[in-house]
Amino acid sequence: MVVRPSSNFRSLPWTRFLALCGVLAITEVALLVGASRSSAADTCSAVCYVDATTGDDSNPGTSAQPFATLSRAITNVMPGGIVYVAPGTYDELSMVQQSVNLRGWQSGIPGPNRWGTANETIIAGEMIISGFGSTVQVDGFQFASTSRLYVDVENGRVEMINNRFESGGGSN
Repeated sequence: MVVRPSSNFRSLPWTRFLALCGVLAITEVALLVGASRSSAADTCSAVCYVDATTGDDSNPGTSAQPFATLSRAITNVMPGGIVYVAPGTYDELSMVQQSVNLRGWQSGIPGPNRWGTANETIIAGEMIISGFGSTVQVDGFQFASTSRLYVDVENGRVEMINNRFESGGGSN
């Protein structure tokens, strides 16, 4: 069976038809590239913000529109960037696999000088810090008794400063 083009299709010269296809393909690629650039520009890169209470992971991670989860910010921040984390409880799996500075609300304040949990950035889930040559700084967090922290960094550095760690201390 031979399929023949319709008479309208046949009247269009092949060179014009191929040129039109090329223009349509280039336009589609330009639109796709433009869409990915605009969404990337609207997302945090060097500095990201997280707020468990007011944030949303569909936000761009800016101070005005923070992410809801630490893991979303870690995924979006560029290597060597800073993630500012608002007070709240973060019960999630956070995987750090690049150089980054994580700063809780109590960043820069030594753990023993802090009282209560009203303004604490609490890690209640798991945090895994791994990678080769990574420099990770974790500053100003409280690690709850339910949290788990795993560190496996080769030829890199992990700085845990101004953090508080709760002990288990519960009844059986």
